Amino acid sequence: MPASAGGSPWPGSVGGPPCAARLLEAVLGGGDGSACTGEPGFCRGGTTEAALGSGTYAVGWFDPRAGGPLREGSLAAIEGPGRVGIGRPPGEPKRDWAVLIRLTDGDGSGVPGVEARPRRPERGAGAEGRAGKGVVTGFTLINAETDRAVPGFDPIGEGATIDLSRLPTRKLSVRANTSAPDVGPVRFGLDGRDRRVERTAPYSLTGDREGDYAAWTPPPGRHTLTATAGGRTATLTFTVVDE
Repeated sequence: MPASAGGSPWPGSVGGPPCAARLLEAVLGGGDGSACTGEPGFCRGGTTEAALGSGTYAVGWFDPRAGGPLREGSLAAIEGPGRVGIGRPPGEPKRDWAVLIRLTDGDGSGVPGVEARPRRPERGAGAEGRAGKGVVTGFTLINAETDRAVPGFDPIGEGATIDLSRLPTRKLSVRANTSAPDVGPVRFGLDGRDRRVERTAPYSLTGDREGDYAAWTPPPGRHTLTATAGGRTATLTFTVVDE
């Protein structure tokens, strides 16, 4: 769902140049600014979080220097509600980019208008043929600033309580631990909705770029996380508080 010019959901973002907004409008069609954030670009690169309602959102990046179609960055899709990291652009992370977020279903794959970035080819008979090579054995809470496990949550115990106020950071991710280094696609679900599909390790709820995890802050409440690989689903129930 694109953010509108009134009431930008991007806390702490740096405004992009007006030309980025006009170029994005030209790609998407229209010209009323409704497809852009109030400050649609990221001047000198960077990333941020978006405050989203419930649902799954596709993330598309536009390069105002080269033009062309919207492209997929480090995250094909993100899940609301709450403040969610939008991931990183598909290239030149220190340059200007414009970003479009659209409400969709599932993991965001194949969303019209977004050109997927190349992925590492699957080996063997493909994703389905690799079932049974390994399974998910548990989950670890990741500090997305250091890309390391949060002490006390490696692994996350069933029924655990995660107090955000006691953690070293609120920029988090969750990694699925597996019985083999390469288990093929891992499908994540959160609170009954598909979240994303990870095809290569590390297998994480938010995605990563070469081991650099995208950040996510889970909203307070009780949550159920699932991860399916090798035909088997691992389930974790946990509660988030902020006291």
